[in-house]
Amino acid sequence: ENGCFPVNQLRIYNRWGALVFSADNIDSYRGAWDPQGLPSGTYFYFFRASSPLGSTERHGAVEVINE
Repeated sequence: ENGCFPVNQLRIYNRWGALVFSADNIDSYRGAWDPQGLPSGTYFYFFRASSPLGSTERHGAVEVINE
């Protein structure tokens, strides 16, 4: 089993709208976003997922601080 939402899509954009990360059907931490190497700043995420029982969409912002 691939988790609660086996069909999913994650997109992360920088503040200028450029796509910096894209992943489909993430099933573990292997597909997780690692902002290491990106400049500090605000990034925006869009997550969509579905399963036989329904679907969900989430979006928001995350602040990356690299020291």
